[in-house]
Order: sequence, then C-alpha cells, then structure tokens
Amino acid sequence: MTTQQHAAIIGGGIIGLATALELQARGWQVTLCDSAVAAREASWAAAGMLAPFNEAHGRDPAWQRGCASLQSWEPFLRRHGISPQVVDLHRNGALLPIDDARAEERSRELIGFFSKNGVHELGPSNLKDLAPHIDCNRALWLPGGQVDPRRATMAFRRKAAENGVTL
Repeated sequence: MTTQQHAAIIGGGIIGLATALELQARGWQVTLCDSAVAAREASWAAAGMLAPFNEAHGRDPAWQRGCASLQSWEPFLRRHGISPQVVDLHRNGALLPIDDARAEERSRELIGFFSKNGVHELGPSNLKDLAPHIDCNRALWLPGGQVDPRRATMAFRRKAAENGVTL
C-alpha cells in the first residue's frame, strides 16, 4: 500500500505554480496558498527575461543554473501540455549594443567567457538587417529569450487547477 505525499506551497507566482505542476505530475497532492489576487505580485511585475548571458560574470554556478533554466522552458511546457505560444516564449536571443568604452570592455569580457556558447559580434550590415532601430554600428548577440510572465502565470494557474492542485 502506498501513501500519497502531500505538499503545501506558499506563493502562487511562476515558481510556486511550476513547482505545484511538477509535484502534481509526480503523484503528489498539492495545495498552493497565496494571499495575493491570482498571482499578481513579483511574477506579474517581472520582465520575463531568460537571459543568463546578460548578467554573467564567467562560467559560475549562477550562469550554469540560468542556462539550464533557459533550456528547460520548452520541455517543461510540453510536459504539462502548455503551448509555447500561450506564454509567448521566444528564444531569439538579445542584443547588447557596443556604443561606448564601457560596452566595449563588457563585450570583450563576454566574448572571452562565452565565444564557444554562441556569443558573437554583429557588424553594421548584420545589425542593420536584424535590428534597424538600434542606433549603433556594433552589438553582441547573446543567447537567450523571453516569456510573458503574466501569460505564463495565468497558464500555469489554469493548468494547476485543471490537474487538481488546490488553489
């Protein structure tokens, strides 16, 4: 005879809801508690950046976790039957304009750390084709993406309720 495990999760933002979905999928009975109205706190205000390279200072554990998180979005959504379009997931990277001495220094640092991970410099012609609205001649392309945190929060909340998570 097996006993079902129970979990109480405090906080109904993206992290709390994702945890609830994962535990529920593994057979746990889950109760999620949040005093806010329908996940309207930090997840609602977030920018939705999936950008481990933008704030990296080398191949440290924070960067490694950020890269793992970036790679896990699509499999997580598939596992829970949520379309990437529903959460407005994009994996088209980010541009870091190189328009002053500080940006020049940062670009050299990032290329030094991450050139084997896809970070590369774009010159005037490539940049003009990719982002004509950017007013500079050079930029770095950084792997990454974004998600709409409001749409993700609401999609996770709907799926949790459909799957029997007590909200």
